[in-house]
Amino acid sequence: GLVVIHQPRSSVWHGLDYVMLLASGGLVCFCGPKDEALNFFASVGYVCPPATNPAEFLVDLVSVDSEDEETEKEALEPIRSLARNFAVYQKNTFGTHTYKREYTIQRSNGNGANQRSILGNKRLGYIVRRFAALVRRSWRQSIRNWTIHAFRAAASIGNAVLLAQIFPTVQKGRPPRANSVADRVALLSFGAINMCFMAFMKTITLIADEKPVVQREQARRQYSSLEYLAAKVLVEVPIDTVFTGIFTAVLKLRSGVSITWSRVTLVFGLLTTAGSTLGLMLGSWLPTGKL
Repeated sequence: GLVVIHQPRSSVWHGLDYVMLLASGGLVCFCGPKDEALNFFASVGYVCPPATNPAEFLVDLVSVDSEDEETEKEALEPIRSLARNFAVYQKNTFGTHTYKREYTIQRSNGNGANQRSILGNKRLGYIVRRFAALVRRSWRQSIRNWTIHAFRAAASIGNAVLLAQIFPTVQKGRPPRANSVADRVALLSFGAINMCFMAFMKTITLIADEKPVVQREQARRQYSSLEYLAAKVLVEVPIDTVFTGIFTAVLKLRSGVSITWSRVTLVFGLLTTAGSTLGLMLGSWLPTGKL
């Protein structure tokens, strides 16, 4: 009998004799005895984790997120590689070769560039395009979250006003005095801690929410953890700097701190960047997608 399934249970998987794993675009990533499937994928670097349904593992390997066209194009590259590897595996193991294998023939040009340098340039170009796609996706995800941005803007303004009221000796219009030095230090310290903590909580929650998707994409070797974190930092740092500037501008207007706006914004911005980076790092270490 022949059956087409998309999310087979473990019991269904064990009842099969032969399987064909199809990816987007009709790419054949495996076709043969079921017991040979995991051996093939393990031979090309995709080992099924223990206590995992093999069917779900294989389906995740060839699944593509079709919501974003750019992301879909980048995700298909590792899947095409799987299809090419299976064509070679099929020829060597089963003695047949019914699928066309893709070849790219490179020749030396007049300037003496050899095949290795050309392939290296293509590989570098692919990495750049892949990272650019990650940055675009991170940016779109961030700007769509207007609720969080509105809350952070209101919280930045409210905290600046509140901190200026808590320390009366530092209020605007009062000249600096020796007994107000401690209040000025406390005002700036509490402000820095507050902004750093908000950035930390936002990024650690963000990573926790996205982790299941990221783990599935990394199982297909679409990108590395370093690329993902770098793209997030590149997007989140400028956004955090905007809210830092709002906070310090209101703080300068409502208090009598002597430091210039540019300097206090620079210092607070660096601390906020540290908080965001720490949130990204700790979020990436969480064992699950839940806090």
